[in-house]
Amino acid sequence: EARAGNNGLNLAVLHLANHMMDNEDMYGFLSYGDKDTFRFAWLALGTPYYMIEYPAGTCGYISHLDNSFNGMTMVQHDTNNEIIFLHRNLLKWDITRNDENLWQKIKSKKPSQNSIHIVVHYKKEQS
Repeated sequence: EARAGNNGLNLAVLHLANHMMDNEDMYGFLSYGDKDTFRFAWLALGTPYYMIEYPAGTCGYISHLDNSFNGMTMVQHDTNNEIIFLHRNLLKWDITRNDENLWQKIKSKKPSQNSIHIVVHYKKEQS
């Protein structure tokens, strides 16, 4: 018999987060979108979690019209602030040509005294 090492805790979190997203009329006022539902599900189920302390960056291109930066991809980092994932939120793959180069520049906000820097750790206390 196959058994998950976490005894299904992650599956329970996914189900609860999905329930919250499917019932936005009941839970929507609690959050700013689907990403918050995972945090609420972890907390509600007492599941330990860790959130990356580095803010997401933006990847995009420089406009040839006015030299402005146009971001359309979220740049996500690991615990060492290394880029590990690009999430293309805007200008999806199906509306761009295969030879279209839209990733020319990355802008990242570095944690500093002038920025909001939040690190969230949660560990369930042993009873």
